Amino acid sequence: MHQPNTTASDHAAPALIKVRAEDRSLLFDAYDPAPLRERRISEEANAFVAQRARNAPKQAPLRVRVLLPSHDAACCDDVQTAFQQHFARCEQEQRVMMRSLFREGAAMAIEGIAVALVLVTVARLLAGSFESVMVEKIANGLSLIVWVILWRPADMLIYDWVPIRKDRRLYARLAAAPVDCIVAEDDNAGSHNGST
Repeated sequence: MHQPNTTASDHAAPALIKVRAEDRSLLFDAYDPAPLRERRISEEANAFVAQRARNAPKQAPLRVRVLLPSHDAACCDDVQTAFQQHFARCEQEQRVMMRSLFREGAAMAIEGIAVALVLVTVARLLAGSFESVMVEKIANGLSLIVWVILWRPADMLIYDWVPIRKDRRLYARLAAAPVDCIVAEDDNAGSHNGST
């Protein structure tokens, strides 16, 4: 009998990220004029949830639970939608940022290689046409400039995209996570107190 393919994440218990707030306004960007269900969550709330997600087991699915006081009970559906849309936007923004980084790095690399070829040619011509200590120093200086020109695009293409990819994967996990919004007891509510 054929057995379905399963992975460790299929059986792992969800990593629960709890977010408590004394008022829903603490969860959202105060300068965002969008309706509540489309509003971005605040930097503090985003950082809180993202850090808990980073600390969660890699193979465990995530689940976000937002605990609101009773006076915000009517907003639960909008808060739930806002959290889901926020993390989906963050994942897309990281994707765009990485594509932009690669485009910029590639353009800088092409420009740098063109300039480097000119400088290398000049250095070789100087070294082959004149024999003096000064000319040798100038040729060596041009070679050093070549490395300086190529360093930044190489750094962008080799290293700078790595943290962006990590953040993109993190937000992709959060975007796929179910979000619960429930009413907490008023005496237990506290700003961004949570656990995984």
